[in-house]
Amino acid sequence: MRFFRKTSPRRNQVRKGKAAGESGQMGWLADTDRLSSVVLGLVFIILCICVLSFELIRQ
Repeated sequence: MRFFRKTSPRRNQVRKGKAAGESGQMGWLADTDRLSSVVLGLVFIILCICVLSFELIRQ
């Protein structure tokens, strides 16, 4: 019989607000400034690894 139990409008509102807040937490990944910063950081790290590995190849 729990399927036929009424829920309060406040409870429904809290559930909707919580679901919207959880999806907003991943929104920072979509920000172009942060995304470009992450990509540039990864490129920098890859280039540093390549430059440092050339010294090991010469030996």
